[in-house]
Amino acid sequence: MEGKSFLKKVLPVIVLGAMLALATACAPKTLSTTGSAEKGEEAAVGAVTVEWSPESDCATCHTVEEESRADANCVASLHAATNCIDCHSDTDGLAKRHDGVTSEDKMPKKLKKTNVDQEQCLSCHGSYEELAQKTMGYQGLVDEHGTVVNPHALPKSEDHSAIICGDCHKMHSSDGDIAQNALNKCSTCHHHNVFECGTCHSV
Repeated sequence: MEGKSFLKKVLPVIVLGAMLALATACAPKTLSTTGSAEKGEEAAVGAVTVEWSPESDCATCHTVEEESRADANCVASLHAATNCIDCHSDTDGLAKRHDGVTSEDKMPKKLKKTNVDQEQCLSCHGSYEELAQKTMGYQGLVDEHGTVVNPHALPKSEDHSAIICGDCHKMHSSDGDIAQNALNKCSTCHHHNVFECGTCHSV
């Protein structure tokens, strides 16, 4: 009986103590203004403005492109001995594109505004005539009728002159199927995978 009496006296105290502990644990916390100010200052310090120049280390931000230079599936790996600026020589365009950029800005998925000038490619790979000669026996570009086309010796036309090396040679992409890239480009004009003119539209 004495045990029950003692329990009746102590139990309310234990329950009250547990309730107070729970209330304290669940009470809303007040934020330290000093701590939040420090975090704000850290964020401000973390946002570094990009100061681009031809001597900049592009790999600091463009990690995907840098990794492609070591990936054998990427055409860029064949140019690993070059510097970015050797091909991306549009210094005015690059300076404009990087103006006001900070380290916290989202990196674009594709570098659409930095097309490589065709003359840059030809300065190492030779003239159009030389490329056409080197690839004279190329059999990778074939339409559904078996017509084989040398992609470096296309008939002169306004549409063909708009084709750039990067349309087929995806430098920083692991999609190394150049023949498929070329066929995809041709298919934007040559419908139904037919290269011969006049088969679809009357002239």
